[in-house]
Amino acid sequence: MAFVDRYQRRLREYRTLLNLLRTPKFRTLIASALGSEQMSAAPLLDAPLNQISWLNCTRDESAHLLARTKSDVEDLMAGESILLCERISVMPQNAERREQIIRAVFMRIFEYSSRSWLSEAELNAKLSMLVEDVVDIRRYGVDNRIIMRTADGKRYWLAKRPVNALADSSNAASNNQL
Repeated sequence: MAFVDRYQRRLREYRTLLNLLRTPKFRTLIASALGSEQMSAAPLLDAPLNQISWLNCTRDESAHLLARTKSDVEDLMAGESILLCERISVMPQNAERREQIIRAVFMRIFEYSSRSWLSEAELNAKLSMLVEDVVDIRRYGVDNRIIMRTADGKRYWLAKRPVNALADSSNAASNNQL
C-alpha cells in the first residue's frame, strides 16, 4: 500500500498547487515565496504550501522531489495508471458526479478494447480491475444507457451518445403532439 499511498500523496500535492495557481493573488504569493530564502514570506499560504513536500526543502532537495513528483504524475496519466491505483469502492452520493465516474470507467474499458463490444465475462473482468461492486456498476451502466447490451446479455458495448431520460420523455411527448 505504500506504493499506492505515494501516488495518492503526489497527486494531492499536484492538485493543491494547481488550485493555488488558479488564483492570481496566490500565484503572486507563491512566486514571492519561491523567490525568497524563507517560505514564511507568504503566511497566508503556510497551510496549503506545507502540504507540498518539495517546497519545504533545500533547493537541491526540492529539485529532486519536484522531478520525482513530475515523474509520478506522468505515470498516473499513462495508460497503465490503472495498475497504480486502488479499485473504486465507494461512489459519490451526488448523482451527477457518480454518473461522471461510472461513464469514465466504461469509456476507459472500451477505449482499450480491441473490439467495439465485450462479452459479459470480459466486461466483468475489466470492471473488476476498476471497481469493487461489478454487478451494481454494470447494472447502473445499462439502466442509464451508458452501455448497451443484447437481449440475451451476451454482448455489451458503449452507447454512441449519452442518453438523458428527461430528453427522451420530452421528445416522445413532442412526437405525440405531431
